[in-house]
This record gives sequence, structure tokens and C-alpha cells, in this order.
Amino acid sequence: MTALDRDLDELVGSDREATVTQHLDQNAKNIEQRAEALIERAKQRLQQRREGNVPARIAAEWTTRDLSALMAYSTAAECPACQSVGLLEGDAVDNTEIHYPTHPGFGFGFGFNEELENYDLDDISVTLTVGAEYFSCPTCQLVLNSYELLARANLDTEFDTEGDVDEILGREPEYGND
Repeated sequence: MTALDRDLDELVGSDREATVTQHLDQNAKNIEQRAEALIERAKQRLQQRREGNVPARIAAEWTTRDLSALMAYSTAAECPACQSVGLLEGDAVDNTEIHYPTHPGFGFGFGFNEELENYDLDDISVTLTVGAEYFSCPTCQLVLNSYELLARANLDTEFDTEGDVDEILGREPEYGND
């Protein structure tokens, strides 16, 4: 284990290293058990619903719950419990990649600091790599609300999505007030 290029011994001291390692191992087991339990519970509840055996309290929650965390970015992902389409969400952008059009006269893309007026700015696209933090499935009601649970459930822990060119380039939206 390294953090800031340090060994666990350097971070906590040799007298506490064994205790900390034991706690970290137990935490990893707890996360594994929690992910498995949440997935299994979602499978069972979906089966109960399909068979019409859902208790009234759970049936009421099923129809009224909005499972999305309403994070800034999202993408579709396969649910690990029922294989339906769920929603993978995140707020933190880990990487921004700007794609410039190829200039017809040169055959290569311009860099960020090149003269942008040489081509249509609307042809620029942005890909954001977002750290996943939350997953929800409307079909089986599975919710995984941490990076660790997502990783343990074999969901992607980051995803790519389209970014806003105007925001990246600092352009103001046109309001048509001319």
C-alpha cells in the first residue's frame, strides 16, 4: 500500500501496522459482503414483484422512489443484479479531452492554442472521463452508492461522456439579443 509514496509502516508506525492491515482487510471483506447482499436482495425483490408476492410497504416504495442521485454526469450501464439498463452517475471529471476538426488544408488537428478562427468552433467536441460514484437500476431497485461497491459489483468506476464545448472554451451562450 502506498500513499504519497509512503509505506503503511511510515504512515502509521510499525507498532500499529498489523492492526491497520487487519482493519483494512476487514473493511474489504465488509464491502464485498455488502455488495453481494445488495445485489442478492435486488434479485429477490424483483422475483417477488414478478410473482406478485411483494409486501405492501415495499410495493409502495417501489412505485414512488426516484433512485437517481441527480449527479452532474451519467451514462447507461448494465445492472449486475438483473442485467437491465441502469444509470451510472458521477460528479468528478477526471480527464477532459478536446477533439479538434482536421484543417482541410493541412490534414492534421490544431492544438488548443492555435488560431481557432480557421475553422468552425461547432465542429469541436469534448469527451469527459468521469469518476463513477453511484449506480441505480429502476427495474430491480438496486442502488450502489460508493466507488467501492461499484468496483466490487464489477461496474465501471469511470465512464466517458460528452462535454460542453462552450464551457470548456469559455464561450458565452448566444442569446439572440443582437
